[in-house]
Amino acid sequence: MNFFSIFFIIISLIVSGISKTQQRAREVALKHLEAQQEFEQKMQDRIELEEIDQPPKISPAQKLISATKAPTPTPATALQQPESKNDPWYYYNQGFSIWVQTKDYEKAAGYYQQALDIDPDFAPALSSYGFIQGAFYKKYDLAHEYLEKAQKIDPNWAYAPFNQGLLYSIQSLDINSAEMHQQGIDKVQFTVDNFPNHPDINHFKEHLREMKSYHKERFPEK
Repeated sequence: MNFFSIFFIIISLIVSGISKTQQRAREVALKHLEAQQEFEQKMQDRIELEEIDQPPKISPAQKLISATKAPTPTPATALQQPESKNDPWYYYNQGFSIWVQTKDYEKAAGYYQQALDIDPDFAPALSSYGFIQGAFYKKYDLAHEYLEKAQKIDPNWAYAPFNQGLLYSIQSLDINSAEMHQQGIDKVQFTVDNFPNHPDINHFKEHLREMKSYHKERFPEK
């Protein structure tokens, strides 16, 4: 075999190798293109599905519950300093801190219950514990009993009527009741009207505006 024969064989092998490399590159590129097209189609299908099947707008009270935002009281409120562990404020403050920091309503309810074990007529704990029983456990009768009791014992505890207003709003959605939702609005309106200088008055007003707006949208003919 002469030099030229060997040279042509080497060139043929190189060309063949390049062709195989190019072919492999084209295959890889094609797979990437197909994957990209599949991804884009899935995203388009998802967008169209979301546009067709939009979930209904949730109420302000539902938004509060789903986000487990502290309903009683808000961080703007200065809590009283307890004198000892025999003071119901000690356990109430513990429950409040857990609620705000971890949103763990079960642990918070446990501390509110401890406050009530010390003083069954402790309005702040009655209000918070009652709200949790209704909002998270759907024990509405028990919840309203606690909230009504809190309002009778301490009419100056603004969170009792405010929490009951939120609870009426939540409860109304279970039975699709415009009348009950209006009860919730009325309770929060009562809170705004009777506690204009409260540290959380802006919080109360914000919920009132959202509840009224939601009511018009959810119950347009009521």
